[in-house]
Amino acid sequence: MVVRRSNSRRRRVVIDPAVGSAATKIHSSLTNNSQRTASEDIDPKPYSAGAKRKSQRKTTDLIPKRLQTYLLLILALMVCLFCLSYGSQNHHKWAQWIGQSGQRMFTLGVQGSLASWFSSFLLIISGMASLQICALRQHRCDDYRGTYRVWGWLAGLFLFASIACVVDVMSVIGNLSKLVFNPSTTSIVWLPVAIKICALSLIVVRGLIEVRESRGAFAVVAFVWFAYTTAALMQIPTGADQMVGISKEAVMGNCFLFGTAGVFLANVTYLRHVYLLAHGLIKVQRSQATVEKKAKSKKKVVRKTKATRRKNTAKKTRTTKTSNTKKAVKKTEAPAEKSQALVAATPDQPVEQKPPRRTAAKEKFVLEKTPAEKLAELAAASRERELEQDEEEGVVKMTKSQRRKLRKQQKQNRRRAA
Repeated sequence: MVVRRSNSRRRRVVIDPAVGSAATKIHSSLTNNSQRTASEDIDPKPYSAGAKRKSQRKTTDLIPKRLQTYLLLILALMVCLFCLSYGSQNHHKWAQWIGQSGQRMFTLGVQGSLASWFSSFLLIISGMASLQICALRQHRCDDYRGTYRVWGWLAGLFLFASIACVVDVMSVIGNLSKLVFNPSTTSIVWLPVAIKICALSLIVVRGLIEVRESRGAFAVVAFVWFAYTTAALMQIPTGADQMVGISKEAVMGNCFLFGTAGVFLANVTYLRHVYLLAHGLIKVQRSQATVEKKAKSKKKVVRKTKATRRKNTAKKTRTTKTSNTKKAVKKTEAPAEKSQALVAATPDQPVEQKPPRRTAAKEKFVLEKTPAEKLAELAAASRERELEQDEEEGVVKMTKSQRRKLRKQQKQNRRRAA
Protein backbone atom coordinates (compact mmCIF):
# COMPACT_ATOMS: atom_id res chain seq x y z
CA MET A 1 0.00 0.00 0.00
CA VAL A 2 1.45 3.38 -1.09
CA VAL A 3 0.48 6.57 0.73
CA ARG A 4 1.06 9.83 -1.17
CA ARG A 5 1.65 12.91 0.88
CA SER A 6 1.58 16.49 -0.42
CA ASN A 7 4.70 18.58 0.05
CA SER A 8 2.74 21.76 0.89
CA ARG A 9 3.68 21.60 4.57
CA ARG A 10 7.36 21.10 3.75
CA ARG A 11 7.32 24.01 1.29
CA ARG A 12 5.62 26.32 3.78
CA VAL A 13 8.18 25.43 6.46
CA VAL A 14 11.02 26.14 4.07
CA ILE A 15 9.51 29.47 2.90
CA ASP A 16 8.54 30.78 6.33
CA PRO A 17 11.75 32.05 8.01
CA ALA A 18 10.58 31.74 11.63
CA VAL A 19 9.23 28.18 11.29
CA GLY A 20 12.16 27.13 9.10
CA SER A 21 14.73 28.37 11.60
CA ALA A 22 12.88 26.68 14.46
CA ALA A 23 12.70 23.42 12.52
CA THR A 24 16.44 23.52 11.74
CA LYS A 25 17.22 24.15 15.42
CA ILE A 26 15.12 21.17 16.47
CA HIS A 27 16.71 18.94 13.85
CA SER A 28 20.24 19.94 14.90
CA SER A 29 19.44 19.46 18.58
CA LEU A 30 18.00 15.99 17.92
CA THR A 31 20.95 14.87 15.82
CA ASN A 32 23.62 16.15 18.25
CA ASN A 33 21.92 15.19 21.52
CA SER A 34 19.51 12.34 20.87
CA GLN A 35 19.41 11.35 24.55
CA ARG A 36 18.02 14.66 25.90
CA THR A 37 14.92 14.69 28.06
CA ALA A 38 11.59 16.14 26.88
CA SER A 39 11.89 19.15 29.22
CA GLU A 40 15.18 20.26 27.66
CA ASP A 41 13.87 20.22 24.05
CA ILE A 42 13.52 23.53 22.19
CA ASP A 43 9.85 24.61 21.84
CA PRO A 44 9.33 26.45 18.51
CA LYS A 45 6.93 29.40 18.21
CA PRO A 46 3.50 28.33 16.95
CA TYR A 47 3.16 31.46 14.73
CA SER A 48 5.56 33.33 12.51
CA ALA A 49 6.39 37.06 12.52
CA GLY A 50 3.40 37.73 10.24
CA ALA A 51 1.07 37.37 13.25
CA LYS A 52 2.59 40.40 15.00
CA ARG A 53 0.82 43.73 15.26
CA LYS A 54 3.16 45.54 12.84
CA SER A 55 2.36 43.20 9.95
CA GLN A 56 -1.40 43.19 10.55
CA ARG A 57 -3.76 45.41 8.59
CA LYS A 58 -5.34 48.57 9.98
CA THR A 59 -8.98 49.65 9.89
CA THR A 60 -8.10 52.42 7.42
CA ASP A 61 -7.01 49.77 4.91
CA LEU A 62 -10.69 48.85 4.45
CA ILE A 63 -11.57 52.34 3.15
CA PRO A 64 -12.13 52.37 -0.65
CA LYS A 65 -9.42 54.86 -1.64
CA ARG A 66 -9.36 54.26 -5.39
CA LEU A 67 -12.22 55.40 -7.56
CA GLN A 68 -12.57 51.94 -9.10
CA THR A 69 -13.11 50.23 -5.74
CA TYR A 70 -15.57 52.94 -4.71
CA LEU A 71 -17.61 52.45 -7.91
CA LEU A 72 -17.51 48.67 -7.48
CA LEU A 73 -18.88 49.08 -3.95
CA ILE A 74 -21.76 51.22 -5.28
CA LEU A 75 -22.44 48.64 -7.99
CA ALA A 76 -22.55 45.79 -5.47
CA LEU A 77 -24.92 47.79 -3.26
CA MET A 78 -27.25 48.48 -6.20
CA VAL A 79 -27.25 44.80 -7.20
CA CYS A 80 -28.25 43.78 -3.66
CA LEU A 81 -31.07 46.34 -3.60
CA PHE A 82 -32.31 45.18 -7.01
CA CYS A 83 -32.35 41.54 -5.90
CA LEU A 84 -34.31 42.35 -2.74
CA SER A 85 -36.86 44.49 -4.60
CA TYR A 86 -37.24 41.83 -7.33
CA GLY A 87 -37.81 39.13 -4.72
CA SER A 88 -40.43 41.24 -2.93
CA GLN A 89 -42.39 41.73 -6.19
CA ASN A 90 -42.28 38.08 -7.36
CA HIS A 91 -42.39 36.08 -4.14
CA HIS A 92 -46.10 35.29 -4.71
CA LYS A 93 -45.16 33.29 -7.80
CA TRP A 94 -42.78 31.13 -5.80
CA ALA A 95 -45.30 30.25 -3.05
CA GLN A 96 -45.61 26.60 -4.05
CA TRP A 97 -41.84 26.11 -3.74
CA ILE A 98 -40.82 28.33 -0.82
CA GLY A 99 -44.03 28.33 1.27
CA GLN A 100 -45.28 31.00 3.66
CA SER A 101 -41.97 31.33 5.52
CA GLY A 102 -40.20 31.98 2.22
CA GLN A 103 -42.76 34.61 1.25
CA ARG A 104 -42.22 36.34 4.59
CA MET A 105 -38.49 36.19 4.01
CA PHE A 106 -38.76 38.14 0.72
CA THR A 107 -41.31 40.75 1.83
CA LEU A 108 -40.16 44.29 2.54
CA GLY A 109 -40.87 46.22 5.73
CA VAL A 110 -41.41 43.08 7.82
CA GLN A 111 -39.23 41.99 10.71
CA GLY A 112 -37.43 38.70 10.18
CA SER A 113 -36.99 39.26 6.44
CA LEU A 114 -33.87 39.59 4.31
CA ALA A 115 -34.51 43.31 3.83
CA SER A 116 -34.57 43.98 7.59
CA TRP A 117 -31.41 41.93 8.07
CA PHE A 118 -29.65 43.76 5.23
CA SER A 119 -30.69 47.18 6.53
CA SER A 120 -29.49 46.35 10.07
CA PHE A 121 -26.18 45.12 8.62
CA LEU A 122 -25.72 48.37 6.67
CA LEU A 123 -26.51 50.45 9.75
CA ILE A 124 -23.94 48.57 11.85
CA ILE A 125 -21.25 49.12 9.20
CA SER A 126 -22.19 52.79 8.92
CA GLY A 127 -21.82 53.09 12.72
CA MET A 128 -18.32 51.62 12.47
CA ALA A 129 -17.53 54.05 9.65
CA SER A 130 -18.70 56.97 11.80
CA LEU A 131 -16.37 55.83 14.58
CA GLN A 132 -13.49 55.81 12.10
CA ILE A 133 -14.48 59.31 10.95
CA CYS A 134 -14.42 60.46 14.59
CA ALA A 135 -10.93 58.97 15.01
CA LEU A 136 -9.66 60.83 11.93
CA ARG A 137 -11.50 64.10 12.51
CA GLN A 138 -10.08 64.59 16.02
CA HIS A 139 -6.68 65.34 14.43
CA ARG A 140 -8.00 68.23 12.35
CA CYS A 141 -6.16 71.49 13.03
CA ASP A 142 -9.00 74.00 12.63
CA ASP A 143 -11.60 72.05 14.67
CA TYR A 144 -11.34 74.23 17.77
CA ARG A 145 -14.85 73.44 19.09
CA GLY A 146 -14.46 69.67 18.85
CA THR A 147 -17.30 69.00 16.41
CA TYR A 148 -15.80 65.57 15.67
CA ARG A 149 -17.64 64.23 18.75
CA VAL A 150 -20.90 64.34 16.76
CA TRP A 151 -19.77 61.25 14.86
CA GLY A 152 -19.53 59.30 18.11
CA TRP A 153 -23.15 60.14 18.89
CA LEU A 154 -24.14 59.17 15.33
CA ALA A 155 -22.49 55.78 15.82
CA GLY A 156 -24.73 55.15 18.84
CA LEU A 157 -27.78 56.31 16.87
CA PHE A 158 -26.98 53.93 14.00
CA LEU A 159 -26.60 51.06 16.48
CA PHE A 160 -30.04 51.82 17.93
CA ALA A 161 -31.52 51.96 14.42
CA SER A 162 -29.99 48.58 13.57
CA ILE A 163 -31.67 47.09 16.65
CA ALA A 164 -34.98 48.69 15.64
CA CYS A 165 -34.77 46.94 12.25
CA VAL A 166 -34.86 43.53 13.94
CA VAL A 167 -36.93 44.32 17.06
CA ASP A 168 -40.16 46.36 17.16
CA VAL A 169 -38.81 49.16 19.35
CA MET A 170 -41.18 51.87 18.05
CA SER A 171 -44.27 50.07 19.36
CA VAL A 172 -42.67 49.85 22.80
CA ILE A 173 -41.91 53.59 22.73
CA GLY A 174 -45.55 54.26 21.67
CA ASN A 175 -46.92 52.28 24.61
CA LEU A 176 -44.64 54.12 27.03
CA SER A 177 -45.72 57.48 25.61
CA LYS A 178 -49.37 56.57 26.28
CA LEU A 179 -48.53 56.11 29.96
CA VAL A 180 -46.67 59.43 30.20
CA PHE A 181 -48.90 61.72 28.06
CA ASN A 182 -52.64 62.13 27.86
CA PRO A 183 -54.53 59.53 25.76
CA SER A 184 -56.17 62.33 23.75
CA THR A 185 -52.81 63.52 22.41
CA THR A 186 -51.54 60.00 21.66
CA SER A 187 -54.71 59.17 19.70
CA ILE A 188 -53.81 61.74 17.01
CA VAL A 189 -52.67 59.91 13.88
CA TRP A 190 -50.28 62.48 12.42
CA LEU A 191 -48.51 63.38 15.72
CA PRO A 192 -45.93 60.50 15.77
CA VAL A 193 -45.25 61.02 12.07
CA ALA A 194 -44.62 64.74 12.67
CA ILE A 195 -42.28 63.97 15.57
CA LYS A 196 -40.35 61.49 13.40
CA ILE A 197 -40.02 63.98 10.55
CA CYS A 198 -38.88 66.80 12.88
CA ALA A 199 -36.25 64.60 14.55
CA LEU A 200 -35.07 63.33 11.17
CA SER A 201 -34.84 66.87 9.81
CA LEU A 202 -32.70 68.03 12.76
CA ILE A 203 -30.33 65.07 12.36
CA VAL A 204 -30.09 65.58 8.59
CA VAL A 205 -29.41 69.31 8.90
CA ARG A 206 -26.61 68.63 11.40
CA GLY A 207 -25.23 65.98 9.08
CA LEU A 208 -25.33 68.34 6.10
CA ILE A 209 -23.32 70.91 8.07
CA GLU A 210 -20.68 68.28 8.84
CA VAL A 211 -20.58 66.81 5.31
CA ARG A 212 -20.67 70.07 3.34
CA GLU A 213 -17.07 69.68 2.12
CA SER A 214 -17.92 66.48 0.19
CA ARG A 215 -20.46 67.11 -2.56
CA GLY A 216 -21.24 63.43 -3.06
CA ALA A 217 -21.99 62.85 0.62
CA PHE A 218 -24.08 66.04 0.72
CA ALA A 219 -26.27 64.81 -2.17
CA VAL A 220 -26.65 61.34 -0.65
CA VAL A 221 -27.71 62.77 2.74
CA ALA A 222 -30.37 64.87 1.00
CA PHE A 223 -31.62 61.70 -0.75
CA VAL A 224 -31.76 59.92 2.63
CA TRP A 225 -33.98 62.66 4.05
CA PHE A 226 -36.33 62.41 1.06
CA ALA A 227 -36.56 58.59 1.30
CA TYR A 228 -37.21 58.49 5.06
CA THR A 229 -39.76 61.33 4.94
CA THR A 230 -41.74 59.57 2.20
CA ALA A 231 -41.67 56.35 4.25
CA ALA A 232 -42.93 58.26 7.29
CA LEU A 233 -45.69 60.04 5.31
CA MET A 234 -46.92 56.70 3.97
CA GLN A 235 -47.90 55.78 7.52
CA ILE A 236 -50.71 58.36 7.40
CA PRO A 237 -53.91 56.81 5.96
CA THR A 238 -54.82 59.89 3.89
CA GLY A 239 -51.49 59.79 2.11
CA ALA A 240 -51.66 56.03 1.53
CA ASP A 241 -55.18 56.06 0.06
CA GLN A 242 -54.12 58.39 -2.76
CA MET A 243 -51.71 55.77 -4.10
CA VAL A 244 -53.34 53.82 -6.94
CA GLY A 245 -51.89 50.62 -8.36
CA ILE A 246 -49.03 50.48 -5.82
CA SER A 247 -49.19 48.69 -2.49
CA LYS A 248 -48.48 50.68 0.64
CA GLU A 249 -46.11 48.13 2.15
CA ALA A 250 -43.98 47.91 -1.01
CA VAL A 251 -43.50 51.68 -1.19
CA MET A 252 -42.67 51.97 2.52
CA GLY A 253 -40.26 49.02 2.39
CA ASN A 254 -38.46 50.29 -0.70
CA CYS A 255 -38.15 53.82 0.73
CA PHE A 256 -36.80 52.51 4.02
CA LEU A 257 -34.39 50.13 2.27
CA PHE A 258 -33.04 52.75 -0.12
CA GLY A 259 -32.74 55.29 2.70
CA THR A 260 -30.67 52.85 4.78
CA ALA A 261 -28.44 52.17 1.77
CA GLY A 262 -28.04 55.94 1.37
CA VAL A 263 -26.93 56.26 5.01
CA PHE A 264 -24.25 53.63 4.44
CA LEU A 265 -23.11 55.22 1.18
CA ALA A 266 -22.98 58.73 2.70
CA ASN A 267 -20.79 57.52 5.58
CA VAL A 268 -18.43 55.66 3.26
CA THR A 269 -18.20 58.64 0.88
CA TYR A 270 -17.39 61.11 3.62
CA LEU A 271 -14.92 58.68 5.24
CA ARG A 272 -13.10 58.37 1.91
CA HIS A 273 -13.07 62.16 1.55
CA VAL A 274 -11.66 62.66 5.07
CA TYR A 275 -8.93 60.04 4.55
CA LEU A 276 -7.82 61.47 1.22
CA LEU A 277 -7.89 65.02 2.61
CA ALA A 278 -5.82 64.00 5.65
CA HIS A 279 -3.16 62.41 3.43
CA GLY A 280 -2.97 65.37 1.04
CA LEU A 281 -4.52 63.55 -1.94
CA ILE A 282 -7.29 66.18 -2.32
CA LYS A 283 -6.79 69.93 -2.56
CA VAL A 284 -8.64 72.06 -0.02
CA GLN A 285 -11.33 74.10 -1.79
CA ARG A 286 -11.73 77.37 0.08
CA SER A 287 -14.38 79.97 -0.56
CA GLN A 288 -13.59 83.34 -2.12
CA ALA A 289 -14.53 85.20 1.08
CA THR A 290 -11.88 83.39 3.13
CA VAL A 291 -9.27 83.95 0.41
CA GLU A 292 -10.07 87.69 0.28
CA LYS A 293 -9.89 87.98 4.08
CA LYS A 294 -6.49 86.29 4.13
CA ALA A 295 -5.23 88.53 1.32
CA LYS A 296 -6.37 91.65 3.20
CA SER A 297 -4.71 90.47 6.42
CA LYS A 298 -1.46 89.80 4.54
CA LYS A 299 -1.55 93.30 3.00
CA LYS A 300 -2.06 94.88 6.42
CA VAL A 301 0.87 92.90 7.86
CA VAL A 302 3.10 93.93 4.94
CA ARG A 303 2.17 97.59 5.40
CA LYS A 304 2.87 97.43 9.13
CA THR A 305 6.24 95.80 8.56
CA LYS A 306 7.21 98.39 5.94
CA ALA A 307 6.21 101.25 8.26
CA THR A 308 8.21 99.79 11.15
CA ARG A 309 11.23 99.28 8.92
CA ARG A 310 11.07 102.90 7.76
CA LYS A 311 10.84 104.12 11.34
CA ASN A 312 13.79 101.98 12.43
CA THR A 313 15.95 103.15 9.51
CA ALA A 314 15.06 106.78 10.22
CA LYS A 315 16.04 106.35 13.88
CA LYS A 316 19.34 104.71 12.96
CA THR A 317 20.24 107.46 10.50
CA ARG A 318 19.42 110.13 13.06
CA THR A 319 21.56 108.50 15.74
CA THR A 320 24.50 108.01 13.37
CA LYS A 321 24.31 111.62 12.14
CA THR A 322 24.17 113.03 15.67
CA SER A 323 27.10 110.89 16.82
CA ASN A 324 29.18 111.87 13.79
CA THR A 325 28.39 115.57 14.20
CA LYS A 326 29.35 115.45 17.89
CA LYS A 327 32.69 113.84 17.05
CA ALA A 328 33.32 116.41 14.31
CA VAL A 329 32.54 119.26 16.71
CA LYS A 330 34.95 117.87 19.33
CA LYS A 331 37.74 117.54 16.79
CA THR A 332 37.22 121.12 15.59
CA GLU A 333 37.16 122.51 19.13
CA ALA A 334 40.42 120.86 20.21
CA PRO A 335 42.82 122.72 17.83
CA ALA A 336 41.02 126.03 18.54
CA GLU A 337 41.73 125.62 22.25
CA LYS A 338 45.39 124.87 21.51
CA SER A 339 45.72 128.02 19.41
CA GLN A 340 44.16 130.13 22.18
CA ALA A 341 46.61 128.66 24.69
CA LEU A 342 49.55 129.61 22.46
CA VAL A 343 48.24 133.14 22.13
CA ALA A 344 47.96 133.47 25.90
CA ALA A 345 51.56 132.26 26.31
CA THR A 346 53.01 134.86 23.84
CA PRO A 347 51.11 138.16 24.28
CA ASP A 348 53.74 140.34 22.54
CA GLN A 349 53.42 138.74 19.14
CA PRO A 350 50.33 139.60 17.11
CA VAL A 351 48.48 136.39 16.41
CA GLU A 352 45.71 136.07 13.97
CA GLN A 353 43.05 133.57 14.98
CA LYS A 354 42.16 131.52 11.90
CA PRO A 355 39.50 128.86 11.82
CA PRO A 356 40.64 125.28 11.04
CA ARG A 357 40.74 124.67 7.36
CA ARG A 358 38.92 121.57 6.17
CA THR A 359 37.87 120.67 2.71
CA ALA A 360 34.42 119.51 1.76
CA ALA A 361 35.70 116.01 1.07
CA LYS A 362 37.13 115.67 4.59
CA GLU A 363 33.91 116.92 6.18
CA LYS A 364 31.88 114.38 4.16
CA PHE A 365 34.23 111.60 5.18
CA VAL A 366 33.85 112.47 8.84
CA LEU A 367 30.08 112.72 8.63
CA GLU A 368 29.43 109.64 6.51
CA LYS A 369 31.78 107.03 8.03
CA THR A 370 30.91 105.45 11.36
CA PRO A 371 33.41 103.98 13.85
CA ALA A 372 32.42 100.44 12.83
CA GLU A 373 33.22 101.20 9.18
CA LYS A 374 36.59 102.66 10.13
CA LEU A 375 37.43 99.52 12.11
CA ALA A 376 36.42 97.36 9.15
CA GLU A 377 38.71 99.36 6.85
CA LEU A 378 41.61 99.01 9.25
CA ALA A 379 41.05 95.25 9.53
CA ALA A 380 40.96 94.88 5.73
CA ALA A 381 44.19 96.88 5.41
CA SER A 382 45.92 94.71 8.03
CA ARG A 383 44.81 91.56 6.19
CA GLU A 384 46.22 92.85 2.93
CA ARG A 385 49.54 93.58 4.65
CA GLU A 386 49.65 90.06 6.13
CA LEU A 387 48.93 88.51 2.74
CA GLU A 388 51.71 90.57 1.13
CA GLN A 389 54.16 89.49 3.84
CA ASP A 390 53.16 85.83 3.41
CA GLU A 391 53.69 86.05 -0.34
CA GLU A 392 57.11 87.58 0.16
CA GLU A 393 58.12 84.88 2.68
CA GLY A 394 56.62 82.03 0.61
CA VAL A 395 54.00 80.96 3.18
CA VAL A 396 50.87 79.32 1.77
CA LYS A 397 47.55 79.47 3.69
CA MET A 398 44.64 77.18 2.94
CA THR A 399 40.99 77.06 3.82
CA LYS A 400 39.24 74.20 5.65
CA SER A 401 37.91 72.65 2.46
CA GLN A 402 41.40 72.64 0.90
CA ARG A 403 42.81 70.99 4.03
CA ARG A 404 40.15 68.25 3.88
CA LYS A 405 40.96 67.55 0.24
CA LEU A 406 44.65 67.26 1.07
CA ARG A 407 43.93 64.82 3.91
CA LYS A 408 41.79 62.67 1.63
CA GLN A 409 44.51 62.59 -1.02
CA GLN A 410 47.12 61.63 1.57
CA LYS A 411 44.94 58.77 2.83
CA GLN A 412 44.38 57.49 -0.70
CA ASN A 413 48.10 57.61 -1.43
CA ARG A 414 48.83 55.64 1.77
CA ARG A 415 46.27 52.97 0.88
CA ARG A 416 47.68 52.62 -2.61
CA ALA A 417 51.18 52.32 -1.24
CA ALA A 418 50.06 49.66 1.27
